[in-house]
Amino acid sequence: MSLQRITLAGISRRQMLQGAAGLAGLALAGWGSGSAQAATGVRFQLNWIRNVQFGGMWYALEKGFYRDEGLDVQFNAGGPGVDPISLVANQSALVGFNSNVISVILARSRGAPLVAFGVQFQKSPNCLVCRADSGIEGPSDFLGKRIAVQGVGRASLGVVLRVLNISEDQVRLVNTGFDASSLLTDQADLLTAFSTNQPLQMRAVGVEPRIFLYHDLGFEQQALPMLTTERVLETQPELLEALLRATIKGWEYAIANPEEVAELTVRKYSEGLDLEQQIAENLAQIELMQIGVAAEKGLFWMDRSIWEQTLRVGREFGLIPDPPNLDELLRYEILERVYGRSA
Repeated sequence: MSLQRITLAGISRRQMLQGAAGLAGLALAGWGSGSAQAATGVRFQLNWIRNVQFGGMWYALEKGFYRDEGLDVQFNAGGPGVDPISLVANQSALVGFNSNVISVILARSRGAPLVAFGVQFQKSPNCLVCRADSGIEGPSDFLGKRIAVQGVGRASLGVVLRVLNISEDQVRLVNTGFDASSLLTDQADLLTAFSTNQPLQMRAVGVEPRIFLYHDLGFEQQALPMLTTERVLETQPELLEALLRATIKGWEYAIANPEEVAELTVRKYSEGLDLEQQIAENLAQIELMQIGVAAEKGLFWMDRSIWEQTLRVGREFGLIPDPPNLDELLRYEILERVYGRSA
C-alpha cells in the first residue's frame, strides 16, 4: 500500500463501519519517522468536490510533505449531501473542512465536541453575485429582485438581508443549484455564491459579474475551518501539528506556483474541470488566504475578532440562539506549535 493514498469518492459504507476502529488504531500506528515505520492513517473529509480549492493539499501529497511527517492521508470528497460536521463529530473522519462557520458554531452550541484549529480563508468567499450589466450596483438595488439561493445558503442570506435592513418579503427567493445557470438564463437577478466559483463560471462564457461579499456587506466571516474533536486534539496533538504543518507547506508551494497547481489538479486530482477556470479560481482564493491576520502570523491563522463578530450578528438576528464559548471552539495550540508563536 502506498504511503500516500488519496480516496476521492464520498464516504462508503465500509469506511463508515471502519471509522471508529481506524481512529482507535491511529495512536498505535508508527509515528513521525517517515518510511522507517508504518505511516499514521488520517481520514480527512473535504467539504466539496476535488478541485483547486484544495490545491495545497494535492501538492503536499505530490511533494511528499505528508509522507515526510509520517502521515498516510486519505482525502474523501465532499459535495451536496455530504456533511463534514457530522462525519467529524461521529469520528467517521479524523479531520474535516466545513465551508460555513455558522454551521460549525451551531453544531458546537448543540453539543457537538468540535474544535477548529486552523482556517483556510481569512475572508469568506460567500457572496451575492449579479450580472455587471444588470443595473444592480449596491444593496439599495436588491429590493424587489429575484435572489437565487441554495438550500444550505438560506440562513446566511437571511442574516445578510437583515443586516441590510431588507426583509425577505421585499425580495423574491428562488431555489437554485450550485452553478451560475440561474443568472445566465435570466431566472434570477442575484445569486448566492462563492466569489471563487460561480463568478468565474460567468466570465468563462463572456458574462462579467458584479460581486458583493457578505463580509463587505456587514456579515464578517472566515471560512473553511479545519475541524476535529476535542478528544483528538487532546490525545493526538502531534498528529494534528504534523498534518497542519505539511498542509501549510503544500499551500506555500501552491501559492508560489498558482498555474502549476491548477494544472496538477486538472490532470491528476479531478475530472472534467477546465484548466483556465481552475487557474482563475486559484488566483482568487489565494488572495483570500493571505490577507488579514494571515499576512502577519501565517496561513491558516484564526482571527478571533472576526469569529466574535460572526457570533454577535448571528445571535442578534436569531441564527445562533445559544452561542458557545469561543475559547472552547477556537483552539490555537496547534497553530502555536506549527509557527512557534503564541496567539
